[in-house]
Amino acid sequence: MGSRTEGLQRLLVIINKLKGKKRYIPARELKRYIAEAMEMRGYSGKSGRTLERDIDDIQSLFGITIAYAKREQGYYIKEEDENIPERYGQLLQNFDLLNALEGDTNLSTTVRCRANVCRC
Repeated sequence: MGSRTEGLQRLLVIINKLKGKKRYIPARELKRYIAEAMEMRGYSGKSGRTLERDIDDIQSLFGITIAYAKREQGYYIKEEDENIPERYGQLLQNFDLLNALEGDTNLSTTVRCRANVCRC
């Protein structure tokens, strides 16, 4: 899998963690969670990306503003674009399909084959 896929997975991991039950996530806990989640997905190397850069990318791609609360000592989702949930859901579905196709070469062949049969 490419670095784009890895980067997108990192962003989704961050969003999913911040949308969890806990309102504020300390930086150390968030970084540990990201590392563990990425390792489970097969990315063993540490990315040179910083959490701040990931947060900027989340803002520009998803319209989700993530802030750090000094008093609570943690990151939280400050604001979301109201149209984002629909786009976010569509992105997740497409991303899951892409991962399935990349991970299973037989699945990719099956999908192409069925598409050819449907056109006849």
